[in-house]
Amino acid sequence: MRVALIFLCTLYFACTPSRGEDESGVIMCIHDMGLDMNKILAYVKKETTEGAELYGCLLACILQKKNAMVDNKLQTSVIETYIADVFEDDENEKETILQHTRNCIQQAENDDKCVAARQFVECTKGHLSRTNLRKVVGKALSIPFTASKKR
Repeated sequence: MRVALIFLCTLYFACTPSRGEDESGVIMCIHDMGLDMNKILAYVKKETTEGAELYGCLLACILQKKNAMVDNKLQTSVIETYIADVFEDDENEKETILQHTRNCIQQAENDDKCVAARQFVECTKGHLSRTNLRKVVGKALSIPFTASKKR
């Protein structure tokens, strides 16, 4: 279950590189943190405190690489821009997801960036149906998450 969660959340926020970048945020963060997939999976499988901390820090790094988090603060405008793009065809669905996301951002406020990132991702995942999660992941595969660069 935890392995699936880390996989989905990683895809959810940054599985593909932005156009023109050599590596995705995920790969860069794994490298920057001195991790390999076996180590990550071992921590996550055990569901230990250390594994939860590692998972949160990996998510924080990914969010930071995609400009969705600065220090320990989630960047609402960047996240909202991404959601608005993913759900552009359904205004009601978009507004519902945006409201849940705003609530999750508030709930995830924490001095520790790793805790904030983990709480945010777990909260938002809890509000997405399987269909919406597929839509988010599918869109992540075709567009960059970062709203700050022109392509």
